[in-house]
Amino acid sequence: MRTDESDRADVDWFIFLAGAGLLLAVALPIVLAPAWSAAVIDATFDFITHRLGIVYIVVAASTLAFLLWVAMGRWGRIVLGGDGRPPAHSRFSWAAMLFCTGIGASLVYWGATEWVYYYLAPPFGAAPRSDEAIVWAASYGIFHWGPIGWALYCLPALALGCSYHLREVPALRLSAACAPVLGRLANGWLGRVIDLLFIIGLLGTAATGLGFGISVVASAVTQLTGVADGFPLQASLIVLVSMIIAVSVYRGLDRGIKVLSTFNAVLAIVLVGFVLLAGPTTFILESGVMALGTVLQNFVRMTTWTDPMGSSDFVESWTIFYWAWWIALGPFVGMFVCKISEGRTIRELIFGML
Repeated sequence: MRTDESDRADVDWFIFLAGAGLLLAVALPIVLAPAWSAAVIDATFDFITHRLGIVYIVVAASTLAFLLWVAMGRWGRIVLGGDGRPPAHSRFSWAAMLFCTGIGASLVYWGATEWVYYYLAPPFGAAPRSDEAIVWAASYGIFHWGPIGWALYCLPALALGCSYHLREVPALRLSAACAPVLGRLANGWLGRVIDLLFIIGLLGTAATGLGFGISVVASAVTQLTGVADGFPLQASLIVLVSMIIAVSVYRGLDRGIKVLSTFNAVLAIVLVGFVLLAGPTTFILESGVMALGTVLQNFVRMTTWTDPMGSSDFVESWTIFYWAWWIALGPFVGMFVCKISEGRTIRELIFGML
């Protein structure tokens, strides 16, 4: 086990100041000129999804294939840490921290609403509001939150795990994980740029996930208490959530993050169990099995569908958006997963995440 001293590092003022400056450069126009900013963001999103969307499709599929190849090969038996020490966390606690770090709040939001969009504007030319649309609506959520998305989390976790646990590089920085490929450039300007892009991606994706989660909580508070859902309520909730996160981080991994993640995972299991028993149990089980079977039967088709005829914007609005979101959050999630996965084999890490 590494000492705390090896994990401490001086503040990188270039990354800090450049990241803060870029954050202000993005946030201030959104606050001061929201209409103009919305137009710029929409144009940027349209360019990325329509012009570069095929890159995301190919990268996502290739990443999943590469990880399966690594896991099934001789490298899969390598232990992160390499000293025979058992894993520091139980399998349930490890899975709980994976769940809460990777998809917790966002899944609460999209799990209740995403299928509606698919039902009203289904893929593959299906008629809206039809029985076929129901099948795809129940299936595509599993696909978008399934193995391919987690593969985009797992690849950085694997790279950082090999750097931190096997090569014993003391810094948990994305540039350090790139050192075997970049060589000395990882410690120069290119490495600094990589770390800066990581910070920018983290801020953007974390803000998106927090925004989705806060909107759900604020709506629930309004329904339960009658307090108006507006800026004061949402700002108060953001402060409250930030305080909970701060206390959890301050208490450390074992007494803070691990405890909070396990508690959240238990609540999630209780919620799923309640919905299953209190709702139409038979229908839920039948539709769930149907959706899983649909994904398994059409996984390659869903993975490689690029809609070259442009019959709809489904791929750009959903699949490519999700792959971009997972990629942007990947280094952050990978860094945390690397930290909690000491003592596990590479095969456990990959299949556990997928």
